[in-house]
Amino acid sequence: MKYQPNEINSSNLADVVTDIFKQLNYEDAKKCKENIVSYFDCLEIGAQSFDDLYNNTLSNESFQEVYCPNDDEHLIQKNGKSTDGKQRYRCKTCGKTFFAIQNSLVSNVNQDVSVWIKFIRGMITQNTMEELSDICGISKSTACNWRLRVFQALELLSNDVKLSGTIVADDTRLNYNFNGNHGDSFIYQRNPKKRGNSNTIHNFQKNQICVMCAIDEYGNSFSRTAGFGTPTSARVVNAFKDKIEINDNNILVTDGANYYKKTYETYNFAELKLKKTLIKGNKRVPDTSDKYHIQRINAYHSKLKRFMRKYNGVSSRYLPGYLLLFDYLQNTANMDNTRRCQNILSAMIIAPKKTNKELENLYVLPVSNIPELEPWEIKISMEEQKIYRDWQNHIPIKEITRKYKINRRKIYSIAEKVKKYNVHNKIISKTSEELNKKPLKPISERDWDVFLRCYRDGYKQADVAKELNLSPARIAVIIKEIKNRPEAIGIEKYKRPQKLRIERTDTKERNEKIYKDYLFLKTAYKTDKEVYILLSQKYNLSISRCNKAIFKLRKENNKLFNARCWKFEKLTLSEYEYYEFLQSRNIALVDEIIFYRTTYPKMRKQDIYKIVAPKYNVSVDHAAKIFTHQKKYLNIHDDFVKKKLRLQERVLV
Repeated sequence: MKYQPNEINSSNLADVVTDIFKQLNYEDAKKCKENIVSYFDCLEIGAQSFDDLYNNTLSNESFQEVYCPNDDEHLIQKNGKSTDGKQRYRCKTCGKTFFAIQNSLVSNVNQDVSVWIKFIRGMITQNTMEELSDICGISKSTACNWRLRVFQALELLSNDVKLSGTIVADDTRLNYNFNGNHGDSFIYQRNPKKRGNSNTIHNFQKNQICVMCAIDEYGNSFSRTAGFGTPTSARVVNAFKDKIEINDNNILVTDGANYYKKTYETYNFAELKLKKTLIKGNKRVPDTSDKYHIQRINAYHSKLKRFMRKYNGVSSRYLPGYLLLFDYLQNTANMDNTRRCQNILSAMIIAPKKTNKELENLYVLPVSNIPELEPWEIKISMEEQKIYRDWQNHIPIKEITRKYKINRRKIYSIAEKVKKYNVHNKIISKTSEELNKKPLKPISERDWDVFLRCYRDGYKQADVAKELNLSPARIAVIIKEIKNRPEAIGIEKYKRPQKLRIERTDTKERNEKIYKDYLFLKTAYKTDKEVYILLSQKYNLSISRCNKAIFKLRKENNKLFNARCWKFEKLTLSEYEYYEFLQSRNIALVDEIIFYRTTYPKMRKQDIYKIVAPKYNVSVDHAAKIFTHQKKYLNIHDDFVKKKLRLQERVLV
C-alpha cells in the first residue's frame, strides 16, 4: 500500500511510520517487522555475505578449523589471497587449493546472510516449516534441507557443553510419530492409536522413545535419545558420552533405577544418590531427606514436552536435531537472539560440507525397536520364501500348488525374483534355522479329545467346558494351537447342516387363487388398498402377506410395472435400431398422454399415466419420466396444452 504524506520532516517521521503500520494488515505488518529485524541483525553482525562473516568472526590464525574438500584429516596451510581479499588455503597432502567457505555447510548457497538470519531466528522462535518458507521466500523442501544444516551447526556448538558438579539425570518417554515414513516398503509395527483411547499394546513403553536428560548445578544441560522403551545400562553410558567433565567431586543424582549404577562406575563419580518417591497417603511425594532432589530434572522434562508440543506433526525421525535445538536454547537462556544467530552462522562456516542425504542420516531414528527387514525380504514375502524352499527340496509341484493354492506360473515367477536379487543362499539357510528350533510339545490326550469333539464332531464349546471343568477361553486356545499342527492335517471342520426352506404345495395353490382374485377385483375399478382388504378378509391373512403373494406372482409372470420391457427388441435389433425404436415409442407415448390431457382436462396426471403405461409395457413412474424428459426435449409445457384446448373449442363453435 502506498502512503503519500504532504510533508515529511525529521520531527514527524515517527508519526508517518506508525500511520503506515496502522494501515497494513496483520500479515504485511508481520513481514515488515521481520525485514526490519533482519536488517538490524545484519548491521549488528556486520556482514552481508558469508565471506564477510568469516572475515569478521574468525581470526586469521584459525585456519586449523578449515577442512580439505577431499579428506577432513589432511594437513592445511595458507596459500595467499584472491583479488577480493579472500584467504586461500592449500592441502599439503593432495595439493588442492580452496577457500574457507568452499568446503563448509554454507557452500553453494545463493541466499544472503539476511535470509539465513530470518530462517535461524524463525527456528529459535519455533516456527513451522510452512511459516519459515513464507518468511524466507523459499520452498518447503529447501526449508527442510536448511533445517538439517542448522542441526549440524548446533551439534558443533553443543560439543563445548560439559557437565560437572552435582549432576541430576533422569529419562523420559516421548511417543513415536511415524509421519514421513509411509512408503512402499514401510512396515507398520503396531495398530494405529485412536483418539481418546489408551496405547494399542500392553507394554506401551516399547513403542515410546527414551530421552536421557541431565542438568548440572551451573545450568548446563543436554538431552539425547537412548532407544525405545526402558533403556539398558550400555545405552545410558553411551548417552553420557563426551558430556561429563571428569572430576573427583562430581555427584550423580537420579531416581531408583538400577541402570545408572554402571554410568556411576564408568565416569568415576564421587557419589551416587538414588532418590525414590515416597508414598504418603494416596499421593507420591519427593524424598526431601537431604539437599539432593530430582525436581529440577522433572521441570526440565516438562519444558522439553512443552517445546515438542508446538511441533505437533513433526516426524520423530528428526527428534535428535530438535533435542539439539532445545538444549542450545536452554544453555543460552541469557543470550539475545542476534547473538544466537551469529553463533550458529559461525558454526555453519566452520562445519565441514556434507550432502543432504548424509545430514539426514545423522539425525534419523529407526522406525521401531524391531529390526528392519532387508530390501529383498520386502520384495519376497515369507510365504513366497516357503514356496521356494519347498520347490528346492524337490517336493512335487502338484503338492505345492494344492498346499498354497497357487498356480504353477507363480513358482516360476518366485524363482525369477530370487535369481534377480541373488538371495538363494539366504533363503535356503533359513531352513537350517527352522530345523534347529526346539521340537513341538506332544499333544496330550485331553487336548486331542477336546479338539476332535469341538472341531471335527461339532460339539458346543460351552458344553465341553462344563464337562471337563475348563474355561471356554482355554478350549478356544487348544483348538487354535492344534488345528495348525501337522497332526491335524486332513481333519475337516464340522459344518452344520443348513435348514432348507421348503414351500408347501398348498401355499402355492393359495397364492395363485389370491392372484386370480386380485386380477378379477382390479377390473371392478377398485383401488389397491380396497382390493387388499377384501383379499385379507377372504383368506384370513394380513394385508402385507397378500401383497407379498401378489408381488411374487406378478414378478414371475413379468407383469410388474417396474419390470424390464422390450426384451425381444433389445435382443434382435442392433444398438442404433433399438435406440430409434425407443425414440418412436417415447414420441407415441407422449402424443397419447397429450391427447388424454387435451380431451379430458379434469383428469389427473397419475390416472392418465395408469391408462397409458400398460399399453406400452412400462411402469407408471417410467411413463412419467419419459413425459417429463420429452417435455424438456420438445419444449412442451402446460401453456401449450391450454392453447390446444382453446383451438378445439373454437373449431367446435
